[in-house]
Amino acid sequence: MKFGWASRLVHYILCFQLDCKKKFELWSLVGVEPLRFSLHEFEEITGLNCEYVKNLENPLVEVTTDMKAFWAQMGVNFDRGPSIDELTTACQMCRTWSRDDRLRLVYLAIYAGFIEAARTSSPTWASLTRLVMDLDAFEDYPWGGVAFKFLMESKDLTKTYAIEGFVQVLQVWVYCCLLEFGAGFGHPIEGSPTPPLLAFLGGKGKRRLQENMLKQTRTKNFTMKDYSEMFPRWDGELEDEKADNIVKAVFSSGWAWEQSHWPLVGTKLWTNVKVEIHPMKTEAGQMMRSLKTVSPSRTQSDAESRKKARESPGLDVETKESEYSISNKTWALEINDIYAPLLVKNDHWIAYWISIPRRRIVIWDSDLAYATDAEIAKAVKPIAHMLPYMLRMLSTGAERELYTVDFTHERESGVPQNKQSGDCGVYCLKYIECHALGMSFPPHELCDKKIKTIRSQMASEIFDETRINDDYKHLGLYD
Repeated sequence: MKFGWASRLVHYILCFQLDCKKKFELWSLVGVEPLRFSLHEFEEITGLNCEYVKNLENPLVEVTTDMKAFWAQMGVNFDRGPSIDELTTACQMCRTWSRDDRLRLVYLAIYAGFIEAARTSSPTWASLTRLVMDLDAFEDYPWGGVAFKFLMESKDLTKTYAIEGFVQVLQVWVYCCLLEFGAGFGHPIEGSPTPPLLAFLGGKGKRRLQENMLKQTRTKNFTMKDYSEMFPRWDGELEDEKADNIVKAVFSSGWAWEQSHWPLVGTKLWTNVKVEIHPMKTEAGQMMRSLKTVSPSRTQSDAESRKKARESPGLDVETKESEYSISNKTWALEINDIYAPLLVKNDHWIAYWISIPRRRIVIWDSDLAYATDAEIAKAVKPIAHMLPYMLRMLSTGAERELYTVDFTHERESGVPQNKQSGDCGVYCLKYIECHALGMSFPPHELCDKKIKTIRSQMASEIFDETRINDDYKHLGLYD
């Protein structure tokens, strides 16, 4: 079945989010109606097994000789799960494989493409993909819970604008919650096949999409169950009394939504370089975010900052703190991704991305031949060991058990290479920039032919951030 992906529709529903503290629950306010997206709604829409299992993402799997042989047959490093690109390559050479091995390949393709649904070059979770060696156990595993968890870890627009996971479920969720809207815009299939994921053809959003969403008069706030079953069970879930009160109130009679339940507390505005971000956040309420490209302009505050910089012997400390303040956000709760450069062999820069929820370190190296895998592993080992130890010491309760082993790491192949030496630092920063923005690494743009221009542009942007580019008297002769 062909399903039309409507990114604008998902964008709008995520921009209507309420500020919910829970990690595995999403609330959106459409007009005056609060709509919940939790494991219950995900299960109803997809029909997938969403039973509770302890250590959902890290099942205990015995490593066997057959498992290692199958990984070698796919051409995948045994310490990680296969990426979509690697599975695509394996599909082209599986004609002579046994029936069970070909079935395993199909299951892994479904898992990588829909359950985890990350970038095509990103490795999947080894602990989960290894379940495929026992076909019955793989079929019975609660993949609905796994898919939901991956999706919820990527849906926060305050962290990233790139959403991974089974994102089509969010679109169908809108159709199911906004009944009139789903009938008019979701292209429902005659006969309403089940589960609801198969009941709509979808389609790109039309003009005035947001206005039509707000006009809805018939809504479904959430999947109705007995009150004792209304709150899905998750290890390490956070409490949010105000979100729970919505469920309690809907179970009561005579309740109606009012904006006073979640009063606005103000708007924070960043106008630093070429992107303006306007998040509006209520006390327990609505989160809105809009991005637009603008040309840098000199506001009054900018001019004052430059004046301070010129009058001081260096960068003004007060100005620096106001513009680059500590975020006061919590790792593994509000911050899932960490990017940083790493110096290897004292003269070569590589970039790495730490995914805290997946407990994995991905490395991007502009010269794959310069350092061996063993040398990379040696350089990364302190980080892979220190970070989970630190998170474990700072965590409480069941969350401590998530960080009992070192993070895994993998150096990705297929990234643009620096064939002429000396530009590894520029490549390193561009890897981080592209990935943080949800972009691929374009080989026709990020290449040695254009690296000199990229270096100059990056130097100009960094220099502009210092706010002292109107006056050079603080710079040395060779600065």
